[in-house]
Amino acid sequence: MMVRPTPSALHRHTSSLPLAARSWELQPPTTCMAARAEEFEVLYEHLQAERALCASLRNAITVTPGPLVDGEHCRREVENLVQRIATTARPVDGDTVTFREINLRFTTDKIGLLSLYQMIASGQLAPANGSVSEKLAEFAFSKEQVRSVLKQHRCDGGWTVQELAQITGWKEQSIAHWCDAGLIEHDRNAHSRGLSRVIYPNALANFQGAYVQAAVLAKQLNTTSRALVKKLNENDLKTIGSFQDGPATRGHLFALRDLVKTLDRLSEMRSPKMK
Repeated sequence: MMVRPTPSALHRHTSSLPLAARSWELQPPTTCMAARAEEFEVLYEHLQAERALCASLRNAITVTPGPLVDGEHCRREVENLVQRIATTARPVDGDTVTFREINLRFTTDKIGLLSLYQMIASGQLAPANGSVSEKLAEFAFSKEQVRSVLKQHRCDGGWTVQELAQITGWKEQSIAHWCDAGLIEHDRNAHSRGLSRVIYPNALANFQGAYVQAAVLAKQLNTTSRALVKKLNENDLKTIGSFQDGPATRGHLFALRDLVKTLDRLSEMRSPKMK
C-alpha cells in the first residue's frame, strides 16, 4: 500500500523536479487516477534518490569536536601540530614537568602560560626524549626552562604567594591572609583560574620593617608562640594578622612600633627611677 505524501512535503521536494515530474499540478481534477499514481511513483523515486545522496554526504563529511571548549578545530591540523612538536624532542637534563602539569597546576600566570604554549608549538621549547607519545599531555619539558620562561613574563620580579612561601618558609595561608588584610601590599595578576596575588620586593621589605611574626620572636627567646602571645597580651600588647585555621590560630604578628613601646615601658617599670 502506497502512502501519499502530504501537500506541504510535495511542495518542498518537487520544486527542483523537472516540469514533467510536476505535471500533476497543471492537470485538472479530472485526471485519471492511473496517471496520478504513475506521477507519484516518479516523485517517490526522486525523493529516495535525494535521501541516498544526503546519506552519502553525511558519511563523507564528519564534524570532529576540537580540543577546546569554545569552538571546533580541525582534528587533522591538531594531530599534525602534535607530531611536529614530537619531532623536536631532544635530551633534557634535570627535572621535567609534563604538559598536563603545566596546564593544570604548574603555574597560575595566564600571560606566561600562553607564551609557553607558543614556544612549544613553534619548537623553541622542545620535549624530552622518551616522553613523546601519542598523548600531548605526557610530553615532558625542562622544569628549569619552563620556570625561566614564566619568570620573564612576571612583572618586575614579583613573587606569587606560593613562591614567597618557598623563599621565606612562611605558610601560604598566612601570607594570603596578610595580603587580604592589607598588611602586605600586592597586585592582582590574571591567570587561568582567575586572579592571583603578586608581591614585589619593596612590599616585602615594608612588611618586614613593620611587623615581626610571633613564631620568629618566640624561637629567638626559646619559648613557644602561645606562651609569648599570652605574656605580651597580659602587658596590653595585642597581636594582629591572626586567623583561625581549624582548632589552631595562626599568623600572629606584632607591630614593631608597639612592641618597642611595650618593651620600653616594661623596662622603665623594672628599673629604679633616676634622681
